[in-house]
Amino acid sequence: MAARVEAPGSGTLVVVIVDDGIGFAPAGQRGVGLTSMRERAEELGGGFAVTPCQPRGTSIRVWIPLRLDSRQSSDPAAEREETGE
Repeated sequence: MAARVEAPGSGTLVVVIVDDGIGFAPAGQRGVGLTSMRERAEELGGGFAVTPCQPRGTSIRVWIPLRLDSRQSSDPAAEREETGE
């Protein structure tokens, strides 16, 4: 199994997990784990993809946009104006 985390200059966090196991049948019954991962990524404005690897294995890719916390400001002067300081 391999995992990779990327934060390219586009402002998106990308997590990729790849294994070389036997994979799974896409039409097969799924548990809560993959569904939960998809829901959480989408709630954060991102996405989720599961793809088979050749000759065997599975790749899971999750991407989430990076955002500043609403309490943070990229411009300290603007923050002082908002608070009246």
